[in-house]
Amino acid sequence: MTAVSTDNSVFSEIEKLLIRENVVSEQDISKAKSETLAFNKKSMMPLGLILAKENGLGEAEVAKILNNPSLYEKSAEIIKKDISLKTTDISQMIKKNDSAARLLTELAQKNIISANKKNALLNKILNLKITATTLADMGLVPEDALEAAFRKKKKKMSLCEILYEQHLVTLSELNHIFITLDSSLKLGKILENLGLINDKILDETLKEQSKSGMSLGAILVNKNKISVQQLYFALSIQYNIPFRQLSNFTYSDAQKIELRTIIDRKSAEQNLIIPVLLSGENLMLGVYNPCQIADINDIMSKYGNLKISCVLITHNKFEQLYALLYGEILNTTNNLIAKGPAFYEKKTLISDPDSQYRIINDLYEKYIRLGKDKKGSTFNPDRVTFHDFIKENYLSICSKYNCNHVSFWFNASNENINIMASPVLSKS
Repeated sequence: MTAVSTDNSVFSEIEKLLIRENVVSEQDISKAKSETLAFNKKSMMPLGLILAKENGLGEAEVAKILNNPSLYEKSAEIIKKDISLKTTDISQMIKKNDSAARLLTELAQKNIISANKKNALLNKILNLKITATTLADMGLVPEDALEAAFRKKKKKMSLCEILYEQHLVTLSELNHIFITLDSSLKLGKILENLGLINDKILDETLKEQSKSGMSLGAILVNKNKISVQQLYFALSIQYNIPFRQLSNFTYSDAQKIELRTIIDRKSAEQNLIIPVLLSGENLMLGVYNPCQIADINDIMSKYGNLKISCVLITHNKFEQLYALLYGEILNTTNNLIAKGPAFYEKKTLISDPDSQYRIINDLYEKYIRLGKDKKGSTFNPDRVTFHDFIKENYLSICSKYNCNHVSFWFNASNENINIMASPVLSKS
């Protein structure tokens, strides 16, 4: 993807498509670019300075935090590690002082560090998470300002994120644009086209993925190349499923009882789905891995009167809601957007093959990956043929069983991969 330019006459491929498809105007793009650049510039600032700027703190208040004794031990550790000085000498100076500001001033006065080095070390200290929380503990910033500052401290924010947050583009529009740009809709290319990673990072991550078996998204998050929220934003584009933060969401006691009768604890744990909201006949399910969406088959067959929709939530939010609803702890960290044979056994629900391109494409990718290990497999289609095959079988089964939902899955033997299908019959 072409790098974002300050010259508003230059547009990336994504931006050109957004304009050409009349999703947004050139003026919208130019304004969003300016906001993206401003956001990303601010994200480079130390966390403490972001809080100071956002909350109108001056030099005196910043000095207070640098002189706070509760921060001194961690500050001294950073300073000691960063400068070249005999252990005994620096230990004595650390012992003599009681604040980061005074220690750095003494080091500068003795020409042990330059003015630039002093400022660099100050920024390191101001960037500590403990610095931000200490500012709140001292009453210099409100508690709710911390989350906003942590968000602004992300690596960077893409133009599409800005447009989406400003409600200038919808998720379906972004999904359409990214399909137009690259019909494979692979997660790595989406992240690259968003401008969140580059070719080098993607190539390195794909190599690591082939060795470790971990998912690409989990590797990028673990290496701090993207945030968890950015991973889920890309997944929401890939699968055309909305991502929800659910920051202040909780259940009432009545909701807990009602939702547990629909999805019991065992079903939630096995399928990694959780009921979020029931409103009349509409049931919203939360999933942290979009591959789990196929597992609503059983629910639909038991509760045919319900209209089920899904939203993506982070694995941390999933664990939190699981604990609130079922009163138990479920650790999902090791299964963060997992990749592996377990998903090949899951059933994929098809209700409209013409509009579910992404889901069928994902099924195709799984089939191809399985086929690499099954040399005896006789069915080795291209993407279009596979899609037509699924659609023809879907129509045939729906006609025969008078249904409108069909589940597909793979049955892998030692030599062959069989594509299985069965109707999902609603309760009469």
